[in-house]
Amino acid sequence: MNDQGNSNLPLSLKEFEITNFQCVQHTVIRDLPQNAPWIMMTGENGDGKTSLLQALAIAMYNTNWNFSWHEKTNSQSLVNVKIQTSLGRILSCQFGADRNNYGGRSLDIDNDNLDCLVSHDRDVSCSDQIFGYGASRLSIQGEMSAERKKTMQIDNLLNQGGPLYNVERWLKDLELDARGDPVLQARNRRRMDLLAALMPNVDRIELDGSKVSYLEKGVPVPAHHLSAGHKSILAMIGDLLIRFADGQPGVEDPKDYVGIVLIDELEAHLHPKWQRQFPRKLSEVFPGVQFIATTHSVLPFMGAPAGSVFLRVIRDAEHGTRVERLDIDVTRLLPNALLTSPLFDLDVILNPSLESMDLLETEDSFAEIERQREQKRLLDRFAHEQAALLARLSGCPQDSP
Repeated sequence: MNDQGNSNLPLSLKEFEITNFQCVQHTVIRDLPQNAPWIMMTGENGDGKTSLLQALAIAMYNTNWNFSWHEKTNSQSLVNVKIQTSLGRILSCQFGADRNNYGGRSLDIDNDNLDCLVSHDRDVSCSDQIFGYGASRLSIQGEMSAERKKTMQIDNLLNQGGPLYNVERWLKDLELDARGDPVLQARNRRRMDLLAALMPNVDRIELDGSKVSYLEKGVPVPAHHLSAGHKSILAMIGDLLIRFADGQPGVEDPKDYVGIVLIDELEAHLHPKWQRQFPRKLSEVFPGVQFIATTHSVLPFMGAPAGSVFLRVIRDAEHGTRVERLDIDVTRLLPNALLTSPLFDLDVILNPSLESMDLLETEDSFAEIERQREQKRLLDRFAHEQAALLARLSGCPQDSP
């Protein structure tokens, strides 16, 4: 874990205890730090990372449980979550699959002072602050539908690919509403600039009437021609912006939005360069948001903002899925060290086709490898030239190189 986090994080996960939820028999994590901007989970395929995210999302979102996921849980499922606030309050959220023993609590937010309130009404949802996204984030709602189809803010995570809100349609509607109002037009411009800033090779987004184009590496392209990585970011962040605007309408600057966002397989469709940069970029754009994410990649850990927390998910036949916290300072480690650390637990990272350890190149970067190779070529050439010179001076024939 890094040393310092965001000192002004309004909401953050403090602890959780999960019992009999899918592959989780029982696991508990307590005393998470107040201002961890990111909580990153890693673990092997099938260890239960997605199940953990879904359990946390259901407990924190706290619906009245009138949806199909009720049939997918054990009747003895119980999830207890505690959320801490910047004002020192502890908010308890609980989910039990047995409706007769439902112990749900919900939280709401006062946008004037970012204070948090607790409601004991099971029909009250904290959906304005909790958001969930699954590993598949490319599907969006159609632009031609009469109106936006309302979905839960954790629907994409629970259903692993439910359609997200259409940000292009939203931007067009906002632009129509803003005609003649320079203040609203400037706000819309900021939203488009925010989206572009989170897409690695998009310099600017342009809206001209019903046409939206993305300047991708200097070339304007429509959304359907964007790369999968850009589409994934556009769909998820666009959906998040719409839900923030709906749920926290008094907020004008995205930096003032508050919430907890859960993301499964953060690295999906992203180039390694952007896998490393994306966590820090998201925290810069949304400093009032805590992100809880799973990943199979070492690179998001290398880009984790200061104060982030790292969890390892483990599963075996006897105990099911369980979670352990790892206090590792990733700022001091290179990828090889991270991959062989308890975060990823690789015992061997060598290519199995390597014929001899003598051929292994252990420099810290490919640029250094290239420099070493060039130096070796120069030394070999110099040695051959010296041998040839000595051969001529001694009158002895010299073998060709």
